[in-house]
This record gives sequence, C-alpha cells and structure tokens, in this order.
Amino acid sequence: MANKLTIKERKFVNEYVDTGNSSRSAIVAGYSPKSARSIGYENLTKHHIQTALEVALANAGIDDATLASAIARLLNSDDERSVNNAIGHIIKLKGLEKPRKSIAVKMNILKW
Repeated sequence: MANKLTIKERKFVNEYVDTGNSSRSAIVAGYSPKSARSIGYENLTKHHIQTALEVALANAGIDDATLASAIARLLNSDDERSVNNAIGHIIKLKGLEKPRKSIAVKMNILKW
C-alpha cells in the first residue's frame, strides 16, 4: 500500500521541484525553521516522497533525457561555476546527493 503524502509533504515536494533546496522547501511547507535542514534531509530519504518527486519532475518535463541533454550543454560552457551549480542542482533534484561527510572525506583523500 502506497503512502499518501501529507499536506506538508505535498508542499515540500512542490517547492523542492521549483528550488532544489530542501531546507527552504521544508520552511515553505510549514516545518519549523529550526528543524528545516534535518526535516528537509529526512523528507528526501522517504520512499513515498522520492516517488512523488519523480512524478512531479516528470510532470514538469524534467526526465532523465532532459537532464542528460542539459548536462551535455553545460559541459561545453566556459563558466565553471555555473556548470558546477547547475549540475549540483540536477543531482539534488534527482536525489543523487551523497551525505556531505563522505564527500568531504573523499575530497581530503584526493588532495592528499
């Protein structure tokens, strides 16, 4: 049986599709600003919210082919900062972001 979204979760999904920012999405959805960061992260780990995000992205015309095309165009850009920001946003929208701690550890290893 599929989990239905609460009103707050639906608002979270709608805002997240627009912004890609889980903390802001949590606040707009009505969660406490003090807990917005953790609630936003938690919401992104819930299967029924991930499913709703996939549907919302598809309804907005953002599918894997569209993202791949956007990434290909960005890779040809001369503005490295814009490329990194856009790709980071795409990764977040698709729920592919890894926890920051493991990324930081890997980056430190690479620098060493």
